[in-house]
Amino acid sequence: MASIFLSYARDDSARAGRVASALESAGHRVWWDRNIHAGSRFSAEIAAELNAAELVVVLWSRSSVESPWVHDEAAAARDSGRLVPVLIEPVEPPLGFRQYQAVTLSGGLTRARSVQPLVEAIAVRGAAPVRPEPRRSVRRALGWKVTAVVAAALLAVLAGAWFLIVRPSDRASHVIAVAAAEGGDQRRSQELARTIATDLGRYRAGPLGALTVFGGNDPKASGADYRVDVGVSPAGPGLRADVSLLSRGDRRILWSSSVEGPAGALVDLRQQAVAKLGDVLACSVEVETYSRKISREVLGLYLNGCSLMSDLNVSEPDQTTLSIFRQITEKAPDFAPGWANLALLEVQSFPGTPPPDRPALRKALVAHLARAKQLDPDYPATIAADANFHPNQATKPAHALALLDRGLERHPDSAMLHELRAFYLRRVGRSNEGVTATRRAVELNPLSPILRDSYASALAYAGRTDAAFKELEEAEAMWPGSTVLRQARYRLDLRYGDPRNAMRLLRERGTGDLQPVPMDTSWEAFLEARMDPSPARVEKALEGFRARYRSGHGHVVSYVQALGTFGRVEEAYRVVWTPGALDSLMAGTDLLFRPHMRPIRADRRFIALAAKLGLVAFWEKTGVWPDFCGEPQLPYDCRAEANKLTAEQRKIAPQIY
Repeated sequence: MASIFLSYARDDSARAGRVASALESAGHRVWWDRNIHAGSRFSAEIAAELNAAELVVVLWSRSSVESPWVHDEAAAARDSGRLVPVLIEPVEPPLGFRQYQAVTLSGGLTRARSVQPLVEAIAVRGAAPVRPEPRRSVRRALGWKVTAVVAAALLAVLAGAWFLIVRPSDRASHVIAVAAAEGGDQRRSQELARTIATDLGRYRAGPLGALTVFGGNDPKASGADYRVDVGVSPAGPGLRADVSLLSRGDRRILWSSSVEGPAGALVDLRQQAVAKLGDVLACSVEVETYSRKISREVLGLYLNGCSLMSDLNVSEPDQTTLSIFRQITEKAPDFAPGWANLALLEVQSFPGTPPPDRPALRKALVAHLARAKQLDPDYPATIAADANFHPNQATKPAHALALLDRGLERHPDSAMLHELRAFYLRRVGRSNEGVTATRRAVELNPLSPILRDSYASALAYAGRTDAAFKELEEAEAMWPGSTVLRQARYRLDLRYGDPRNAMRLLRERGTGDLQPVPMDTSWEAFLEARMDPSPARVEKALEGFRARYRSGHGHVVSYVQALGTFGRVEEAYRVVWTPGALDSLMAGTDLLFRPHMRPIRADRRFIALAAKLGLVAFWEKTGVWPDFCGEPQLPYDCRAEANKLTAEQRKIAPQIY
C-alpha cells in the first residue's frame, strides 16, 4: 500500500509525475494513476489506496478545482485529517478547502528542488519515508568508510534533533497528547481526537510551530506537558464536542470549552474545536518560560483569560476578562504576562470607557504598564500596550510604529505585533501595507477570529470589498456565533455590504454606538438612506447625525463619515475645522482613508486637514506618502499641496487624551 496518495486532474498528469518522482526520491511510496481522472469509475482499488494512504497530496490547479474526482478525494482526505493541499498554479482552492494552508510549488516543477517545499511539509506532518533499497556503489571499496562516517554524523544530528523536538526539555517543552475522553460516543470521540491531533500538527507557523502533538495511545504521549481530552456526546438532535486542556501531573483541568452542531457535521465541530484549542495552546506556548514559576491556578486563569481575548471586541470594555487578569496580578505579582495583558486590555478599552471613568482607568493603566515594563519590557503584550499608550495622538503613530518595528525584530513571529503594526499603518494612510501586515498575522495565527476580523476589515478599508466579504464568510464558517465576527459583519454591511442585513443586526444589537445615545434613530435612518438614497432620506439621515453632534455627545466621527458616504463635502469641511472635531479625528485618523471618505480626500483642502492632525509632518519625515496620493484620479498632487502650506496651517491642533 502507498504511504502517499497523489490526487490531480488529467490535464496535470505531467506535473503530477514530476511530483511523484520527487517524493519517491525522498524515500516515500507514492500511489498515483494517470488514468483515474479520465472519466473512469471510482474503482474499489482506488478507494482502498485512498483509505490506506497516510497522507493525501492534492494538486490544485485551474483544471483540478473543476474536477469532481479531485473534490471527492480531497474531501475524503480533509474529513480524515490527511489532506496536504498543494498549489501548482495561482488558483484559489474550492469552498471547503480555503482555510487550509497550502504548499505553493512554482517554476513549472522542472527541477527537483522546486518540489522541496512539499517534501519538507510532508516531513513536518510526520510521514516517515520508506527505507529505499540499498544501491550498489561503484566506489564501494574506496568510499565505504567515508560513507559510514558521514552516516554516523548524520544519525547523531538527527538523533539530537529528535531529542530536541520530541523529548520534553527542562527549559521549554510543548508536547501535547490528544486523546478521547471517557464516556459519551467513544467512536466519534476517538475520531475527533485523532483528527484534532492531525490538524494541530498542520499549523506550523507562530506559537503553534513549537508544538509536538501525539495521539493519546502513542507511547511517547506519557511524557507530554499537557493532555487534551476530547469527548463527543448527543446534545438534543445534534452533537456536542467538549474539549479540555489538563495539566500533566494532577490531570487538573486548566481550560475547557464546548461546541455544538448537527449530528452529521462532525467536520464542522472539529473545525471549531481546533480553533478554540489552537488559540489556548498558543497562549500556553507564549508563557511556557513562566509557567513553571506560577501555580496551576494562575496558569489556568491565564489560559482562560488569554483565550477570551481572541474573541473580544477590544474597543468595548469586557469586565469578565479584565477581572481575570486582575486576579492573576494579585495572585502572581511577579508574572509579567499577567501585567502586560491587563495593561493591554485597559488601553484598548479606553475609548469605550465613559468619560467620567477615564481618569481612574488611566491612572491604573500607567501603573500596570510600568509594572509590566519593569518585569519584562520585551514581552510582546508589553510592547503592544506601550505602543498603544501615548499621550500625544499627533505623534502616536510614529511612536507606535517605531516600537513595533523594534519589537518585531525581536519577535518576528508575533501575530499580535504584526496586526497592531497594520492598524498604525492604516492610521497614516498606508492601507495596502496594512493588508500585508494583517495577512502575515493571520498566517502566524490562523485560528484567531479577531485576526480574521482584522484581515477582513483591512481588505474592506483598502477598497477590496469583495475579498473582504469572502474572508469574512470563511471566518464565519469556522467560528459560527463568534461575537467579534458578528460585530464585523454588522460593521462591514453597515457601509459596504447589505444594508438590510445591517438593519437586522442593528435592531438585534439595540444600538449602533459604543456609547448609546438615548432615543437615537440616526443609524436606522442612515441604513434607510443606503437602501434608497433619495434626497429626502439622505437629508433625514444627516439631520439625525447633526442632532447628535449638537447635543454634545461628541459623535463627530460618525457624523463626518456619514457626510463622506453621501458626498456632502462642503458640510464636512465646515465640521472638521472645529476644535472638538479635530480632537476626535486625531484619535482615529484611519477612518479618513476608508473608501467611503474618498469624496473628502478628493478635495485639496484634505492636505491642510491632514497637517492639523500631524499626518503631513509624518509623511514628510518618513518620505512615505499615503496610498491615495498615488491614485490617478486624484485631482491634485499631495506633495505640491503640502509645500503650499503656511506655518500656521502646519500647526498641529491641540488635542487631549
